[in-house]
Amino acid sequence: MTVNKTDHISFFVPGLPIAQPRAHQSSSGGRIRRFVPSAHPIHGYRLSIQAEFLRLGFGEPWLGPIMMFVEFWMPRPKSITSKKRRNFSRPHDKKPDLSNLLKGVEDAVNGLLYRDDSQVWRIDATKRYCGYDNPVGTTIQAFRVIPDEITEGNKQ
Repeated sequence: MTVNKTDHISFFVPGLPIAQPRAHQSSSGGRIRRFVPSAHPIHGYRLSIQAEFLRLGFGEPWLGPIMMFVEFWMPRPKSITSKKRRNFSRPHDKKPDLSNLLKGVEDAVNGLLYRDDSQVWRIDATKRYCGYDNPVGTTIQAFRVIPDEITEGNKQ
């Protein structure tokens, strides 16, 4: 696969990354309904991602495979003094789970960056504590990928 460097988007969303919660269930009239409570902070987090994405003036959702790089910058522990925090940017190995953080990002850009999250071919993601130069937030980069057989056919 070849990455199309011209079809690239990169942006930062300030604020605490929020993990996608498990859906609640209720039944009414014999039907089961799955939902995330409206008061959950995931809704505000998704809106922040969507607002930053739309601020960039992105056009129509991409078709075909998508590759994403996502970095979640988590608050550093209070036990890290100001002297130590200058170079403090180690991996974050506490809750929330990386997979649940990613699901919130994928759902937020679904229909904006791509038509469906099934188009995501590859994701590289990290979860780190903030260092001195990194504010709390989420960095999202995406590339439109062109399968090799398409690019090879264009060379002839």
